Amino acid sequence: MRLFNRSKTPWYSVISKGLDRQSCCRGCSDIGELLQSFRAGRADETRGRLPFHSDFAELAECAQRCWSCCIIRQALLSECTTSLEASRLGQATAGSPVYARVSYFGYTDGPAPTIHIEIGPHAHPSAMIRCTESKAPPLNLAENPNSVTISGQVKEWLADCRANHVQSCSALRYSSENPTRLIRIVSESKIQLCMVQDPPLQYAALSYCWGVQSRTGEKSALQDGEAVLSESETALVYSGMTRLCNIQRRLQPFDIATLPSTLQDAIVIIRRTGLEYAWIDSVCIIQDDVDGADFFREASKMHQYYGNAAYTLAICSNSKATAPILTPRTAFSYRARECRLGGLWLEPQSLPLGAAMVRSPLKVRAWTLQEEHLSPRILFWTPNRMYWSCAGARYFEMPDVSLSNGGNPQPSSQNFLLACHRGTAESRHRAWISLVSQYALRGMTNPTDRFPALSGLASRYQSSCIGNNLYLAGLWQETFSHDLSWRVIRVAKQPPDQSNATGVPSWTWASLPLYTGIQYGLEAYRALDFELLQPQQSSLVNDEPRVVDGISRGALVKMVSVKGRLRSFWLHDATFSPWYKIQRSGANSQTHSEAGEIPLLSFDHSPETPMFSAYINSGLVVAYDARKQEVIGHLDYQIYAERVIDQSSELYALELATTAMLLLEYLEGGSFRRVGVAFDYRPDFFDGIARSELVLV
Repeated sequence: MRLFNRSKTPWYSVISKGLDRQSCCRGCSDIGELLQSFRAGRADETRGRLPFHSDFAELAECAQRCWSCCIIRQALLSECTTSLEASRLGQATAGSPVYARVSYFGYTDGPAPTIHIEIGPHAHPSAMIRCTESKAPPLNLAENPNSVTISGQVKEWLADCRANHVQSCSALRYSSENPTRLIRIVSESKIQLCMVQDPPLQYAALSYCWGVQSRTGEKSALQDGEAVLSESETALVYSGMTRLCNIQRRLQPFDIATLPSTLQDAIVIIRRTGLEYAWIDSVCIIQDDVDGADFFREASKMHQYYGNAAYTLAICSNSKATAPILTPRTAFSYRARECRLGGLWLEPQSLPLGAAMVRSPLKVRAWTLQEEHLSPRILFWTPNRMYWSCAGARYFEMPDVSLSNGGNPQPSSQNFLLACHRGTAESRHRAWISLVSQYALRGMTNPTDRFPALSGLASRYQSSCIGNNLYLAGLWQETFSHDLSWRVIRVAKQPPDQSNATGVPSWTWASLPLYTGIQYGLEAYRALDFELLQPQQSSLVNDEPRVVDGISRGALVKMVSVKGRLRSFWLHDATFSPWYKIQRSGANSQTHSEAGEIPLLSFDHSPETPMFSAYINSGLVVAYDARKQEVIGHLDYQIYAERVIDQSSELYALELATTAMLLLEYLEGGSFRRVGVAFDYRPDFFDGIARSELVLV
């Protein structure tokens, strides 16, 4: 007869007493021995990975007794991108062994022995734990997200910023205007829409992910960090929106429970930090107004709404609005203690804000870019920790509510605002093209929102310019030649006829498919012969709902007239050559240029013959004039390379700057369509070419 129904302790989890009488499992003892051998020079990281637990679930169970497993578990959970990922880590990695390897890793204060924890054959998830000679205090934050220490920390950060960052943060506020509508937080269960013009109110703005709406019969690849809403979740998000049918009711107190979970919890957080008002897009904008009039009017004011907020609450822990925020912070459900392995103290690694943000769901959605970069102060809420970013400092949450913890005077989210506030025209423009390059990589539910979702940044940029710097469909009048010089990092496969379904002109990066990476050439002197003439807007009249200001009007520009030196990209007597005949093979087959890594080409088999060629997979196109340095261009779409190869299209080159040219295709009616760009061409390429006037569409 069995008196106790007790499973056998796994081999790795057998506990013994180690240094300082600390509890240590057999697996961690093996790590300690590996660490000692590594420090003594008897082992190196080439020995591979050491298995020390059968899977994460076993490690998590062992962490209740083994001090070092507790720190390792905490490190792995702290690396999770969302709260859902953290809660399912054990289930997602069931049966995948946990490995450790040791190496020297470079830190700001020099290299140090580091334990790399990896799960499964692909080493994901993973975490790093630094080993030090000096005692490292454990990291124990509140597991309960409702803890008063959390709201107290935020109040401290906000008060310090208001008191000590007047010249750096308070000065970045856009205006003293209130949003058209605000949410008044009546209690933790009741809210009310209100319209208050005066006096200026203190409110927090919300930045979050709605979730990707599933469309019947439509399949699209999700990017990392994106989540599809089910039909019931879509209905829940929709029911929480302010619409024509419920706006009058919402002008009276109503239940917060009618909102999706993310919004409910965000309002609770905002209230606990001492603010009575909040601004949330889906609640404060009428979502079904006639012709979208309220949407376009409010979308044009994002620079005011986020720029005037006391702070922006950025929800990094959720990928859809139906997920709660106030969930247990599982990384801190076990109390960590000071512990050693192999004679070295284990130091909990604090995930830097930059690393946390790179993997955040907010980083893949287009609307959230301007919400971040228009905000003078941001509270980032991640699955297990809070971060604060303002123009004066950066902080991360620590057990001791102290401003000395994690301070960093180097802001990044506020760099754009700082460039607009006190930068030069050059630094301001660099900040703009940096944001545009990030924006091009992001997704959105409705591609027609591509310009509205950027309009706040455009308005803030334009307001900082001296004179009337016209906005031209994502580009600027004063820097038009350089703004035209974007190139795709990887040639797009989608034909331009599909990507241009919204009528966006070919010369703007906004004509590209979503999630297409771009980069710009180095800013060079504009060609003296290049001139922007008269931009031409669409036939839409100025009282059309989308046209509410100069930025929305500039987003509708469809064509521009320019003057410059224009020539055929290749000579009229040039012959086509297959790519394989001109590409050099071997170890030295590539070189680096302003445009990145490009292949080395050779024309020595017939140097007297002008040639041209293209390669579909890379989108590269080349023009070779007899006995001259070849010019290599980057095409935007594979279909353009196909046309070059089948010789159904002739390309033209328009001089933009001393190191950049635009590649064009002639269209019926006399206009030109952009097909690509080329950099680093030889100085005499445009010699003897007269200026021409042409229209770009």
